[in-house]
Amino acid sequence: KFHPSADAVLLLVRDHNFHYSYPIIIIREWYPSLILHFMCGISILGRECRPYFNGRLIIFCISLFLGFLTALVLAPVSVCSHRLVGGSQLTIGEFLCSPNGRYRFGLLAEQNGDLAVWENDEGSTKEDEEEPRRNILWSIPLYAEGANVTLTMQLDGDAVVSDSSGGGVLFLSKSHGHPGAFLELQEDGSVRVILMSSDDSNQPPQHVLWDSHVHYVCDYYQPNKNPPFVSPSNVVPVNATTLFHKVMAGYQGWFQTECDGQGGMNWRHWTNNGHRPDVNASSKTVEMWPEIGDFNSSELCPTGYTFPNGANAPLFGSLTDSVVEKHVQWMHEYGIDGVFFQRFVAEVPTYRCLQDQKLDHMRRHAKQYGRVFANMYDISGTNENSVYAQIKNDWMHLVDDLKITQSDRYLRHKGKPILAIWGFGFKDRVQNPERAAELIDWFKNKAPKKYQVTLMGGVPGFWRT
Repeated sequence: KFHPSADAVLLLVRDHNFHYSYPIIIIREWYPSLILHFMCGISILGRECRPYFNGRLIIFCISLFLGFLTALVLAPVSVCSHRLVGGSQLTIGEFLCSPNGRYRFGLLAEQNGDLAVWENDEGSTKEDEEEPRRNILWSIPLYAEGANVTLTMQLDGDAVVSDSSGGGVLFLSKSHGHPGAFLELQEDGSVRVILMSSDDSNQPPQHVLWDSHVHYVCDYYQPNKNPPFVSPSNVVPVNATTLFHKVMAGYQGWFQTECDGQGGMNWRHWTNNGHRPDVNASSKTVEMWPEIGDFNSSELCPTGYTFPNGANAPLFGSLTDSVVEKHVQWMHEYGIDGVFFQRFVAEVPTYRCLQDQKLDHMRRHAKQYGRVFANMYDISGTNENSVYAQIKNDWMHLVDDLKITQSDRYLRHKGKPILAIWGFGFKDRVQNPERAAELIDWFKNKAPKKYQVTLMGGVPGFWRT
């Protein structure tokens, strides 16, 4: 029986009269047919050679060699691990394989060493292309300067992508402090940093320290997943061709509960520790309780708080489609023209699917109630070396894959879609004026036409030119 963290096991096989012993190494990733042929090759050769050779060492060596040769001939496989253990690393072009063989995870040579998951289709080549095109399902754009990029699973439990050419650290899983942890590509294509529990522990066999939360077939890609909406008869669509004369709000949509319907989700932004809000705990992060009278019970999640009448005081989660609909309905009823939908750049690599889903909810209900919306990037918590490329890469994803700028409710100004970037100019965020200027110039002038925007900045209140 394999220990959960073992990659191989050594068996000592004896024949019926205990005269000879044959060591068998079984590797976790190899197919059972390879193991069986390996064992048969050794045991058969052992019996065949016994009358002709005296000496266990000779029999063992020849048996081992021919048994292994039999395995390679009868069951050829390429060994590809789904796990990166502490102290090991991947370089550009190397990858992990999911146990079911469907996905690959590694650093892509054709994309400057980007960390990516792609389908195992070996790529397809078009007539005008020399290199195969991979079906990349998720990536963290790193845009390293050189080719010396490595993904290392450190002994302290942190997964780190670094560029020894001078780019420094490009990605951190922030799971340090857990010796013995390893990185693993799952059968569903998600990537996790896992720490196994001890054998004598009553805890679950594994503790997930970091999870990419990537589900590549997202709900919003499924046709007819969301029910059709009905627009109220008194809806007069807001003019979406100009920012002038608009009352706009910032919409973060970041409140999550354990009832949101997303497996494994905890409480986020209602508390600071991921646990359910409780009157006896000091983890709550809000100063006021929201108005919940217009929500139905299926949209709310119980907490450890109660109202003065003794009833439980539940809270909503921003991932629920009907919750977003209610917020947009309120905007219509109280004269708010639209929202800048905030998209947190630091969370895109991990929560892109969920962020896309919330954005799709807003798009649908802005159409339903005649409101407008525009994307706003928040650069809080981003990496100085990758934030600029991440913004470009994600905006191209929104335009090409989600096609948000094709919505007649997406706000435009001076003939172009509006895009806002919030956070430049703050001392506790990335500070590189030259790189920021390059990014602004790209969006306004140098990007392909379909990606060009009217750019809006979110800066400190005391900032001036």
